[in-house]
Amino acid sequence: MVGQLVGKPLLDYLNEHCKIKFTGIKVLNDTIASLFAGLTDNSYDAYIGLIVGTGTNMATFIPADKIKKLDPSYNIQGLVPVNLESGNFHPPFLTTVDDTAALS
Repeated sequence: MVGQLVGKPLLDYLNEHCKIKFTGIKVLNDTIASLFAGLTDNSYDAYIGLIVGTGTNMATFIPADKIKKLDPSYNIQGLVPVNLESGNFHPPFLTTVDDTAALS
């Protein structure tokens, strides 16, 4: 798909097969999407989005003032959805015994 809009085939398909017209496609990280999906039930005081596959990834809401990477000029307040990727996890205390146990 080099040189093409990634979402265009999906947009075209949806517009050909649905009664409503779509004007754009948004790409969303899977953990953030699962976090947002949980918001359909508002009976909880905390939410996580969790994806378990070849790795384990999680997303949650964190108060903006606790996120040191955010530029203060953005003036973001409240909760911010944050993707907490956990790939490339190689703790120094694991040994070859752990590798063997993981394979059995």
